[in-house]
Amino acid sequence: MRDIALQGIYPPIPTFFDTHDELDIATYQRHIARLAGGGIRGYVVMGSNGEAVHLNSDERATVIEVARQAAGDEALIVAGCGEQSTRATIRNCEQAARSGADVALVLPPFYYKNRMGSQALLAHYRDVADSSPLPLVIYNMPANTAGIDLDAATICALAGHSNIIGVKDSAANMAKLAQIVASTSGTGEREKDFSVYRHWLSARWEPLPRWPISFPARSVACRNSFLPDDWKRQEACRQDLFPPILLLPPPTVLPV
Repeated sequence: MRDIALQGIYPPIPTFFDTHDELDIATYQRHIARLAGGGIRGYVVMGSNGEAVHLNSDERATVIEVARQAAGDEALIVAGCGEQSTRATIRNCEQAARSGADVALVLPPFYYKNRMGSQALLAHYRDVADSSPLPLVIYNMPANTAGIDLDAATICALAGHSNIIGVKDSAANMAKLAQIVASTSGTGEREKDFSVYRHWLSARWEPLPRWPISFPARSVACRNSFLPDDWKRQEACRQDLFPPILLLPPPTVLPV
């Protein structure tokens, strides 16, 4: 298993369908090619935008394979692999690895919500991480998981697993994310940074938002301005990027 450094922008790619509800591979390929021209580091496939819940097993494999072909060998492919059981999630991780993905993005199981306490979630993620051929990024998305919201203590505990390398948190709780960043910095006894994806706030708070789908080059420039702590450049980038974002349909500008 190769080391993965999650740095840069990873837009969540929609899965395209034709008028017969079959995968529209040609449009999918063109979309990825367009984004690649903007300096995108990698792609998230079968996240919330990717409609994994509407895909069968063969279609899931096809989506990853086509993304890999269109993006090239250098791009990182983060593939949604979450399922309602531990064994099904592991199978998805194995399939994603065979199909060319680099990282597994894993939602918590939520069908039996009332049984999904902290210990159950810790056991689930650790068992998946033990067996997955891909490193895991935890995906905390309460709006799509019946309100299950992984707390900071659970995420920080999971960050200690060698095969869990980050979290994408869409709960809009900035205080919780600040706590996670402070608790998982690669200092002292920790040998690795734990990547926290929510918004661009510092070099370790990497962006995984929706708007790079529409403005890839501007998004990359704005993210890069935060690396040398060039605040004047950051403000200029924000002023350049946010006016067109406000013109997008409301679902596109929701925080992710």
